[in-house]
Amino acid sequence: MGRDVERYVDAAAISRHLLCSICHGVLERPVQTTCEHLFCEDCLLEWLCRKATCPVCCAGALPDSIERAPRVIVGLVEDLEVRCDHDECQWTGARDALDAHLDECGHVPRADLLQRLALKQRQLDDAKRTIADRDREIVRL
Repeated sequence: MGRDVERYVDAAAISRHLLCSICHGVLERPVQTTCEHLFCEDCLLEWLCRKATCPVCCAGALPDSIERAPRVIVGLVEDLEVRCDHDECQWTGARDALDAHLDECGHVPRADLLQRLALKQRQLDDAKRTIADRDREIVRL
């Protein structure tokens, strides 16, 4: 699902070509069909689960024919100036800097912080298990 246009600093200046025709948000992980229409990856894959056609022109479209959008489109989307997801935060910056900002934003609700901490802990536990498995394999050899 695309990002809400209202999260962008100059929403009126966003080209309609950078909007998903399915969700009407700014493209998120943009992909294109063989007929070169652009969509958010998740939106298009969900659409293709129901219909095997392009949502814009109805040309045939299959999930394995979907390609990443051209680098220039991705760059245009990533350069758009966006606001922080937390309304009380005054940060603005390029879309590609938002994730880094959110990792450090002081306005993240406690529940979100706890959820992210739990995810990081699971990743750490998985890495420890992988290392232990490899250590056992080395000892066995």
